[in-house]
Amino acid sequence: MNNKIVLENILNLTKSLTSLYMYSTIESSNETSRSVFHQGLLDNLEMQDEIYQNMKDDGMYTIENVSSSAIKKIYKKLTKDEA
Repeated sequence: MNNKIVLENILNLTKSLTSLYMYSTIESSNETSRSVFHQGLLDNLEMQDEIYQNMKDDGMYTIENVSSSAIKKIYKKLTKDEA
């Protein structure tokens, strides 16, 4: 397996874990468990960002700057569809 596949899998797992921590934090029945889950959520979000940054630095993710005219065009299309 190449690095990109491994890192994508790790990133997907951390995203799933983030969701679990978030719902656990929300649904906690007491302050102690809420605090533990909240800290786990924060730590996991930090880990997720580090993985993403490493992938971006290695060229696995590319970031495109979108022009304001392209954003306006999409906005116009979406608001037209709502009418």
